[in-house]
Amino acid sequence: MAAVGPSDGIRPSFAVPLEAHESAARNCSGTTGSGSCWLRKPGRPLDAVATLDSSAVINWFQSDWLCVGQCGSFAGYVSATHAVQAGVPAASVFFWLDGPTAPANIAGDYTLSFVADGACADRLPDDIRRRTYLARIIEDGWPTHPAHTLFVAALSGATLDGYFNRISIYVAGDYLKFDLSDNSILEEVEDDAYLSIGGVGTATVGTEGISAISGSLKGVFEYCLQKSEMNSGFHCDPAEATVHATCSGSNHQVILTRR
Repeated sequence: MAAVGPSDGIRPSFAVPLEAHESAARNCSGTTGSGSCWLRKPGRPLDAVATLDSSAVINWFQSDWLCVGQCGSFAGYVSATHAVQAGVPAASVFFWLDGPTAPANIAGDYTLSFVADGACADRLPDDIRRRTYLARIIEDGWPTHPAHTLFVAALSGATLDGYFNRISIYVAGDYLKFDLSDNSILEEVEDDAYLSIGGVGTATVGTEGISAISGSLKGVFEYCLQKSEMNSGFHCDPAEATVHATCSGSNHQVILTRR
């Protein structure tokens, strides 16, 4: 869809997908959401440019834009606006939408356990199938993200990698999403033996409130015993590994217990 308003035909335009998510990062784009980008020009009304389920061809050098998103599949979610500065191209415009109920405040100190799916019993060593860490959860945030809906858990209590030791947690009402998709956990469980846990987990704050929260994790436990120390990140080198065990599943458990 062509941008509304005059253009000199020289400055570049960009195809920009519009994506809306509620605050726990559940996607509500396409037919379940709605949104528009509006051209802001002095002395003129706002002109609709594109809807959420299409790509907006926007001349970012032409003027400032104001994008508005709504999450139709989640009743009661409020709309959000995202200002796009003139002259600053973007790959996408994302909306993070606040919910109809206050997000659970999960900040505090916990123990955090990951329990491998029962189907992993014959694939992973016994002591690898359940790992428990100390977790300090604090509120994090982005300028475009609703307040009190994004937290980060910093893990300790084990020999953890200096970088792969944090988990992002998104909150929408009593719904939690644990994101280990980009940053898995990397632990040295003993000399030259390493465990990586990655995936995406979900949980709901139940009758016990934030004192005890449990949910499921769809992801992978990967264990590697090497002849020598592993270098940066997790890479189980076939030439170095004496044991390499992996178990993927959708019924791993994630358990938070307040300390």
